[in-house]
Amino acid sequence: MDDIDGYVLITAFWGSITPPEPYDARCDDSGREFWRGHALISKYFEIEKESITKDVPEYWK
Repeated sequence: MDDIDGYVLITAFWGSITPPEPYDARCDDSGREFWRGHALISKYFEIEKESITKDVPEYWK
């Protein structure tokens, strides 16, 4: 993964099927609401503090 520039979102939930992720065209308002509270960050990657932003990605709107 050394050639990846940025973060990799990995989805891993036990239990019922999750809604499509926000960038998926099939994701609706209830799906976006779900992902606002269930996003995961892998422990294997250090978060680059300068990359943190308050700007909302267009696909979350």
